[in-house]
Amino acid sequence: RRILMVNASMNLGRARFSMAHELGHVLLGHRFEHGRNAGPGLPVPRIAWQERQADRFAVELLMPASLLAGEPRAQGGDCGVAELSRRYKVSAQAMRIRLEALGLLRAPAAGGGASAGMRIFGP
Repeated sequence: RRILMVNASMNLGRARFSMAHELGHVLLGHRFEHGRNAGPGLPVPRIAWQERQADRFAVELLMPASLLAGEPRAQGGDCGVAELSRRYKVSAQAMRIRLEALGLLRAPAAGGGASAGMRIFGP
């Protein structure tokens, strides 16, 4: 039996990502070693690839590529990232990273400046 706990002071997007990440460890069968720095009874993973794998699990669970690829892109830009992050209940930063990784978000050309925003591409 495992219990996942999340700090109540975390914002919703961060809490959801943390829960999905920890669930990934459990479902992927990762083994844990108890560490001195974790606190009483808290498991600490010792293998970096397990952390990356749990992160990938969380990203795909919360922001599935198949769903993001089908999202309408009427507005685009930062406004589109904000709307998608609200819809998927993740942080804007997490959504931006995911869209970039999927090739659905591209930074403006050099010299465009921050005010030029980002553009979302899709169907």
